[in-house]
Amino acid sequence: MLELGLVLNKWGNIMVDDNYQTSSKNIYAGGDLAGFKGTVAWAAKTGREAAKCIVKALV
Repeated sequence: MLELGLVLNKWGNIMVDDNYQTSSKNIYAGGDLAGFKGTVAWAAKTGREAAKCIVKALV
């Protein structure tokens, strides 16, 4: 992940902003990768939210 220029927090999770965007402008993350709650439902929710942010950025 460091090779991609991604910034990690002290727990080793990928840092994301409010739009699930990482420190690399073309990479988004959610769920366990970004340190969110470790449930399937929460991972799915953050995945959907990240996808919405990606579409918004492309349009």
